[in-house]
Amino acid sequence: KDGYDNRGFSLDGIHFEVVTNIPGAGTSSDINNYYAVDQHPYSGVSYYRLKQTDFNDHSEHFDIVPVQILSTLSNVSVFPNPTKEELTISFSSIEKRKEYVLTIYSVVGQIVHKQLFFSEQGFNQVKFNTSGLPIGMYFLAVGSGDEHQKLKFTKE
Repeated sequence: KDGYDNRGFSLDGIHFEVVTNIPGAGTSSDINNYYAVDQHPYSGVSYYRLKQTDFNDHSEHFDIVPVQILSTLSNVSVFPNPTKEELTISFSSIEKRKEYVLTIYSVVGQIVHKQLFFSEQGFNQVKFNTSGLPIGMYFLAVGSGDEHQKLKFTKE
């Protein structure tokens, strides 16, 4: 294909914003594959479509595709578990500079630690010094607003 690809994004499936433009490979009889990532997707359902524009400015729109983004926070894990002195909480975030809350609860539901922090887009790690906690099992919640991931860990 010649021209370029324009990947469009929409919250309502009617009004589209440009996500990216990708230069075309030029006129070719070969199959060319193109790839793009929306670096700032919204949570919930978003709609995407491809608009191909040739060098002569002839355009063609392709089918609209709905995409469900379930969470801005994913792949939450804690290690080492059990832990002795330091616990690492790792997670992925689709948002840069999003404020999250780390809350640690005792087995009876008492908050023993609460900490605010900001994420980077992509992989994140937060370290927590557990040396002040008594030996036992704990619950941990990481999240923002109504969205929280919950895990448990053991302090030895």
